Amino acid sequence: MTLQDEMHRTLIFFQWQSNWWQERGSEWLSSSLAPPQDRVHIGMLAYAERQAALRQGLYDLFKHTWRHVEQWVEQRGDETMGSADVHDVEESDEGDEDPFL
Repeated sequence: MTLQDEMHRTLIFFQWQSNWWQERGSEWLSSSLAPPQDRVHIGMLAYAERQAALRQGLYDLFKHTWRHVEQWVEQRGDETMGSADVHDVEESDEGDEDPFL
């Protein structure tokens, strides 16, 4: 499995988690376990919405951060990034700009 496969699986997982939490919120909203105005019920809904938003935020962040990886891989061909390349990026004096964005 390649790095790109793992990245794709990670994005799919975050989408799944976000949807799962949204579904939990919908289930809790429609359940008869507690009246809709009950504080516990409202807290459960807020928690589910927050968890869904966090997962969606992670999805958006990772997708944005990884947006150029496919191009980098195509440019480098089958070559892998060696430790010297990593070292050079870490010690770059090109300012505060993130080389991966």
